[in-house]
Amino acid sequence: MIWLSRGGEDALENLVLLSPNHHRSVHAVDAAFDYRGPSFLFPNGVSEEVRINRPLPALL
Repeated sequence: MIWLSRGGEDALENLVLLSPNHHRSVHAVDAAFDYRGPSFLFPNGVSEEVRINRPLPALL
């Protein structure tokens, strides 16, 4: 993930949906993104997993 403010693309592959509180927290401490998790890594050692939601199958 490359932040838009740092030159990242406004593309689906570069987006993470966060609540307003988590969004502020990530920016406040410049949390790193770990693609292996995927998770955000905070300076205090906390790793916050990002849950990847899949779309529901279409109903026929």
